[in-house]
Amino acid sequence: MSKQPIKIGNFQYQPSDATSKYDAAVIAPLEKHVQEQLTNDGTYDKEANLFLLKLYQFHPQKASLDVIKKVLILALTNGSQTNDFTLSLYLIHEKNQSEEGVSQLIKLYDLLEACQFDKFWELRATASEVLKSLPSFDNNILFAGVLAITYQEADKAVIMKALNFNDTKSFDEFVNSHNEFFRGTQDNTVRFALNSYNQILPKKVPQNIKFERKTNYLLRNNLHFYRGFRYWKELKI
Repeated sequence: MSKQPIKIGNFQYQPSDATSKYDAAVIAPLEKHVQEQLTNDGTYDKEANLFLLKLYQFHPQKASLDVIKKVLILALTNGSQTNDFTLSLYLIHEKNQSEEGVSQLIKLYDLLEACQFDKFWELRATASEVLKSLPSFDNNILFAGVLAITYQEADKAVIMKALNFNDTKSFDEFVNSHNEFFRGTQDNTVRFALNSYNQILPKKVPQNIKFERKTNYLLRNNLHFYRGFRYWKELKI
């Protein structure tokens, strides 16, 4: 009787009878799966990628620095609003983290986390070699999402610089094709889509007083008022 297929995220592998989920034989198919995610129609698979890094821990002699960089690029571009990159780093040996290509990706991630977009693009210009496996890297970083939860409106020149646009025409096309982030441009101002983060919402004060307590409070106040009224009448007589 053949074994059940190994399924992790979108990855599925049919092992032989002698193969377990954590055998080194699973590494090569997972590495191929990583490469497939880098194609234009590839689907990001966080679970499978993290599992591959876990297998590298069990079989350090099989660890591929090139594949590790590809996993980090995928986490950086697809999981930029989550903690995917950090989770990946936890599974990568310190020696591999100090390698030049990996350390560059870590610096890029730190700049993104700090929203230092100008410095990010400066470092990006010198990191072409490490990012060559994903030609569309620039288009996948959703800076616009970060800016959209910060501003309702902002200076057009500032936003163009943050998003690394050099000409107005291509920037306007980008804005018009991403209405999930933008409402459009007007003169020299970029207008962002309204959301729960960039608006001042009315503060809701919780009402924790139960009805029975309200009733007792009103009755007690009415009783004090009645006694005070009687005392005032007695003084007038």
